[in-house]
Amino acid sequence: MDIGTVSVKYVRCKGSAGNSIIISQGDYPYKGDFEDLKLILEDVRMKEGTDLEVAVGVSSPDIIKKTFTIPILPKKEQRDALNWTSAKVLSMSLDDMVYEHMMLGRMEEKGVMKDEVLFVGDGETDMMAAEAFGIDGALIDRNDLGEGCRCTYRIKSLRELF
Repeated sequence: MDIGTVSVKYVRCKGSAGNSIIISQGDYPYKGDFEDLKLILEDVRMKEGTDLEVAVGVSSPDIIKKTFTIPILPKKEQRDALNWTSAKVLSMSLDDMVYEHMMLGRMEEKGVMKDEVLFVGDGETDMMAAEAFGIDGALIDRNDLGEGCRCTYRIKSLRELF
């Protein structure tokens, strides 16, 4: 299931990962509010039943993506440096976000080697929406650096969902 900004799409598959077939699918226009989403999910439940494993992807125009650099630090010191630097460049408090830092690698900046970092974060509204509809939320936290996540699960990769 893909909950986007203007539509909700789903595909129902049968079989195992890498060897599955599509049984049914749907596409609904979506206005972006909880009531609209509730009606869509109720319709999907009526058509497809409730005894299913569901993976949901949520996209949002509010997702923040930023890259920045930090000094090369020991791993145990990175978390504080990442949070401090993120808080400096964002207009939203980290306490109100679900986020992750991904280390992209080393780069030279003004003659000094630094670690380049990708920050991806979103306000907690997407996780609150998941909670409201009884959907388990998962944070893909590849580097054990996701902080303040209200999610149900922390996973290392999408493969853990299947």
